[in-house]
Amino acid sequence: MKLEILLILVTGQFNDLCTAFKIPLSASTSEKLAHLRAIPGPEILSTIRTLPNPTFRATLDNIFISQDTFKRIHSGELARRFHQRGMSLLIGEVEHEEVMYAIGAPTTQEGLLPGLLNYYKGSVAEALMKHYTGKHPDVETMYTGIVTDVQVRATTRNFAKALVDGGVPIRDIYRYRISLPIKAEDDKLLGPHAEKFKGKVVHAFDFLHWWYDTHKDHGNSRYTKRVGFTPEEDSAVREWLKPFAQFVKGEEVAWGTQNIAQFRHLTEDARVEVVEDSYWSRLMDTAAVLRRSLSLNVG
Repeated sequence: MKLEILLILVTGQFNDLCTAFKIPLSASTSEKLAHLRAIPGPEILSTIRTLPNPTFRATLDNIFISQDTFKRIHSGELARRFHQRGMSLLIGEVEHEEVMYAIGAPTTQEGLLPGLLNYYKGSVAEALMKHYTGKHPDVETMYTGIVTDVQVRATTRNFAKALVDGGVPIRDIYRYRISLPIKAEDDKLLGPHAEKFKGKVVHAFDFLHWWYDTHKDHGNSRYTKRVGFTPEEDSAVREWLKPFAQFVKGEEVAWGTQNIAQFRHLTEDARVEVVEDSYWSRLMDTAAVLRRSLSLNVG
């Protein structure tokens, strides 16, 4: 999509917000912003939810974010720079990513494309709909599958593969999957979606597994058990964090994977193992659809 067209689309979203607050579209941009800044934040947030397209996302404006970002990923340029700088990457997912993305999912065919347009531009949304048609029993699960794959599962795998294809050694890419639910968390869940989250590791809920307390004992870092963790959970998380601690300290990391299609897995039954990625082939197909829809004629 050309920059001029992209800016017209996001300006349309901005104007929709102004219209909702009866701010004249004939006003200058600075005047519009002055009006919006005078409105309480909660009122703006509640109004945004009523807009035709309520999701405001980063724009490839070629000023703050380069239009060549995706091309640099898939051409190998980013990988070369990444490797030259001696960088490494921790990247992965949790077991139940889809539970979060299912919230508010459309349930009718008429709502599918508008729902996807909250995340992706038209050509991408339409290509994804075509690719996923017939692979899910209904619109709700189709939408959830698309968004889960494109926001997390396919894109993280594709990015990791692009780095390796561009020359980054596998020893510098640390892929993971966290499937171990923390039982005590179920008792603390609040809100209308608490029941859906129980017994699961939902998008972003792996903070419990990473931010485990440590303290110094005679100069050595030691793990402090989180309140509510069972002995099995505590033991598994300690084992899980050993190479992560190496990563944070800039030490050589014993991650255990031998190729990019493997990941380190914290399993539902509290084991740590290296496994082959059973989703790899399917999600590489999705990544190919994304590249074509973005007109990335590389790789």
